[in-house]
Amino acid sequence: MTGTDKRQLLIIGKSEDPRCFKGKKSLPVIYKDNKNSWMTSKILKEWLKDLKKDMRCQNRKILMLVDNCSDRPKNAADRLEHVLEFLPPNTTAIIQPCDQGIIRNLKGHNQSQLVQKKLTETDTTTATVVEIAKKVTLLDAIHMATNAWKKVKTTTIVNCFRKAGFIDTHEEELIPEIKDIENPPSMTEDEFIEYVDYDYNTECYRELTDADNAASTLQDESMRNSDPVDDSDSKDELEESIVPVNFSQANTLLAGLRCAMEEHQSTDFSTYYKMEAKILKMFAQSQDGNVRLPSLLTGYHSDINF
Repeated sequence: MTGTDKRQLLIIGKSEDPRCFKGKKSLPVIYKDNKNSWMTSKILKEWLKDLKKDMRCQNRKILMLVDNCSDRPKNAADRLEHVLEFLPPNTTAIIQPCDQGIIRNLKGHNQSQLVQKKLTETDTTTATVVEIAKKVTLLDAIHMATNAWKKVKTTTIVNCFRKAGFIDTHEEELIPEIKDIENPPSMTEDEFIEYVDYDYNTECYRELTDADNAASTLQDESMRNSDPVDDSDSKDELEESIVPVNFSQANTLLAGLRCAMEEHQSTDFSTYYKMEAKILKMFAQSQDGNVRLPSLLTGYHSDINF
């Protein structure tokens, strides 16, 4: 209820091995798949099993509040060391903290990024908004969602638990979940709220029938025997984008980023310095980088004349 333990997002896609994941050794989220991109009892059980291992390592016991929809496995908590409590039917919209604004705040930050991306690219290219939107891959969406989740404040989470009745209000003001997100340029507050809420009633789960399970099994077998699903309109462009980046290329990109910040009168380079240090450390520890940092730095120092 304090918002201090924000877990990795669980992202559910349709493809087991999306083409945009090719060459990627890690993701900032937990990724699962099924043909409808729905939450299923199988996925929930796997997630709970991993959570149990983590809580055991931390020697913690927690109370999990889960909505009472049909896909939730009622026996999922049998072997869990923490408590799994299902909310009463038809109460999710009233007492589920996530539904009191946490999800909406996350979506607001995510949609704000997407609008900013579209506006920036339309100003710098001749591509239309539709063409730009089509170029957003699943991997792009994952990184935007991860960044959006980081922007959800602990105060927002606490306020949503308070709104759901888990914390005494003491007449404290509840901040609306969208108010702390800056409206994208050229959009009014009402337009942005409508944009955030456009898929509010989209179905994202249901109880799977025997026919669904059989179809899912056949699809899994088919996908294992086929090439990765192409989730881009241009296969050639995507193939170019997954060429491994070596240290020299990464260093050039960093230099370009710093130059852009300098030319646009940025005075705070702390984020850039952190990124630079992370890239250097990453390649220094890499086992398959095309340029090894020790030899690079040795060559650099040997060329310096004092």
